[in-house]
Amino acid sequence: MSNQEKIKGSPPSAGESSWLRHAESEIQSAPARLEETAKFLVGLISICLTIFITNPPSGLPEWTGLWFKVSTALWLASALFAFFVLYPTPYRFNPDAPEDIKATFDTITKYKRRRLQWSLVAFLLGLLVASVMFLVA
Repeated sequence: MSNQEKIKGSPPSAGESSWLRHAESEIQSAPARLEETAKFLVGLISICLTIFITNPPSGLPEWTGLWFKVSTALWLASALFAFFVLYPTPYRFNPDAPEDIKATFDTITKYKRRRLQWSLVAFLLGLLVASVMFLVA
């Protein structure tokens, strides 16, 4: 290995420092934003289920019973995935190692984002099934 001369750059300007701080705070607040989105989605699912279950339209053909159950099951699965975003999970990391903290934080964010995506897909599929059921019937 050869000794390479280290390249020294100039320190970031005030504007660049501001953007760096902003990016860091956005990254750190990602799990909280995911949790807020999950809370909103749970509320939306609750409203849809309440309307869908308590006020079923009369006169629907018999074949719609299965699709009624499918859309309800999809919305319940969606709510379950959203609750997984909100449920506190214990994580182990060394509080004195920034790399370990960042890796754990990234793991938390990925886990919550994936569960929220699953929740959204299940909700939209349930909404699609319910909508098609009412349009075709």
